[in-house]
Amino acid sequence: MAGEVFIDTNVLVYAAEGTDALRAPQAQFVLERLRASGRGVVYQQVLSEFARVVTERIAMPLSADAAVRWVRGIADSFRVLEVSPMVVSEAVYLKERYQLSYWDAQVVAAARLNLVGVVLTEDLADGAEYEGVRVIDPFAAGFDLDRLLEQETR
Repeated sequence: MAGEVFIDTNVLVYAAEGTDALRAPQAQFVLERLRASGRGVVYQQVLSEFARVVTERIAMPLSADAAVRWVRGIADSFRVLEVSPMVVSEAVYLKERYQLSYWDAQVVAAARLNLVGVVLTEDLADGAEYEGVRVIDPFAAGFDLDRLLEQETR
C-alpha cells in the first residue's frame, strides 16, 4: 500500500514502557496517528524483539499478560509483515553493502520488499536511505508526522 510507514521496535518500546518523559508521549502519538490513518506496518521480528525487550530488558518489565496484550493490540492495529526467505536473503545483501547490523538490515529488507518507503526508528541514521527506503527518527527535532504522511501519499 502506498504511503505505509514501518514502525521499528524502539517506537513500540517507548510507547509501552511510558517512562521516558520525551519519547513516550511522542511514541504514543505516532502509534495512535498511524493506527487512525491505517498506514502503520510492523514486522514479525519487531514484534518478537518488542516482547523480549519489554519483559526482560527495561527497568520495570511488563508482566507476561501486559506484554501479550500489547503484542495483540499492535497486531490488531497494524499490518504485520512476515519473515520470508526473500527478506532474509535481502538482509544479508543489505548488511554487506551498507555495513548494517543484520537485524537493522532485516528491517530495511522487510520494508523494501513490501514496498514500504519509510522506516521510523532511532537505531539508524536519521535521513539515511537504503535501496529506496528512507529512515526517519521520530524523536528527532523537527519531526512532523502529518507532513510525512502527506508526502508519502504523493
